[in-house]
Amino acid sequence: MLDAVIFDLDGTLLDWSGFATDWETMAREQLKPVHSYLSGNGHPLPEIDPFAGDINSRSRAAWDRVQGGDLNAPRLRDVVYESLVGFGLDMTAVDVDDVLRRYPWGQVPGTRLYPEARSVLDTLRRAGLRLGLLTNAFQPMWMRDKELRDLGIESFFDCRVSAADVGKLKPHPLPFEYTLRRVGAAPESSVFVGDSLSADIAGAKGIGMRAIWRQLPGEERAAGDSRPDATIQTLGEMLPHLDRWFPGWRNAN
Repeated sequence: MLDAVIFDLDGTLLDWSGFATDWETMAREQLKPVHSYLSGNGHPLPEIDPFAGDINSRSRAAWDRVQGGDLNAPRLRDVVYESLVGFGLDMTAVDVDDVLRRYPWGQVPGTRLYPEARSVLDTLRRAGLRLGLLTNAFQPMWMRDKELRDLGIESFFDCRVSAADVGKLKPHPLPFEYTLRRVGAAPESSVFVGDSLSADIAGAKGIGMRAIWRQLPGEERAAGDSRPDATIQTLGEMLPHLDRWFPGWRNAN
């Protein structure tokens, strides 16, 4: 019996192939209202370029530490806090969550939903399935939710989870187990769909879920990579696999 389908976000539902700006340039623009807010409230900061440069440097370092293998999730909140401490701000007078709310986050220019994403999500919801989203995001989920609202798909999901909120990155079992608890489904009655063999497929299969690999152009499975239960190039191709594994799921509810 199929109860739930959990999706990765970036590269699975959200197409980044049109993103033409480098990440650090975008981050600098995102930090302008943050800088203005803090400076306007009497918190001494350098000009925007050294401020953004420090945030970007700390962000790179946070992701570099992941290569050590502990899978502790980097968090934008921690990076901002550490940067403000480094610039000498009195953190007893700063609400970091309020600072994060100054980020003008939303759909990133150049990104878009894959063309078939909304229709597939609608088909799954109409069948009564519970849907979840699990992303290895640096941002708290409430920030990524702004993107989902801009894209018009937030309401499809029963739960949306960022690794930054859980504390561990995929393929660690914790974010998968947490997401399944949130949707109220067991691993054996759930399917995960993602574009990363090392994070999505290995992690999902590691806790007993079926896993579908969204193979992006130019990506190939290498020897030693986790083996998905199915490989698709478009999201619509996942539906026949669900039919094969869980006959009758379309009319079960």
